[in-house]
Amino acid sequence: MSQDSFDFRQFSIDQTGCAMRVGTDGVLIGAWAGESCATDASLRCLDVGSGTGLVALMLAQRFPQARIEGVEIEPTAADCASSNAAASPFSERVNIHAGDFLAPSFLSTVPASGYDLIVSNPPYFRASLHAPDRQRTVARHEGDLTLEKLMEQAARFLGPNGLLALVTPYDRLGDLRMYAASSRLMPTRL
Repeated sequence: MSQDSFDFRQFSIDQTGCAMRVGTDGVLIGAWAGESCATDASLRCLDVGSGTGLVALMLAQRFPQARIEGVEIEPTAADCASSNAAASPFSERVNIHAGDFLAPSFLSTVPASGYDLIVSNPPYFRASLHAPDRQRTVARHEGDLTLEKLMEQAARFLGPNGLLALVTPYDRLGDLRMYAASSRLMPTRL
């Protein structure tokens, strides 16, 4: 199968029991993030909250010279993303870590020059009803990974000209601007 004909639909559910589904937000950020980057650039990318690995795999398809890492805190989802990456034509360039993006130990995985692109479809619900299953709640509701902490940590891990791309609902725009300013990040596109 050529990289041009790669079908991401096969990654919605796999044999490991991963029940996370491909959603519109992930597809949009996978198609949009890093659009100002040259497609032949040797980028270092990080997908925070990898879920099924969809965004990491879309970045690998769009940027053939890029090295993509994903980090996923929920163990079953991390296994799912790892399986999907291993089964893809991009397996040599996509690596998924099971772990916490906010943990001090994660720092040891960050490249010395930082990341060129960090993407996330973060959990952004704050005060809404939780899903009945833990995996969906972790994926959708702010817990330890708040928007503020995500932006602070991403700012630490970005290289000098690095980009952070997020999907958030419109009602979080005020928070997004405030946290960007406090993290010394400048919005370039909304």
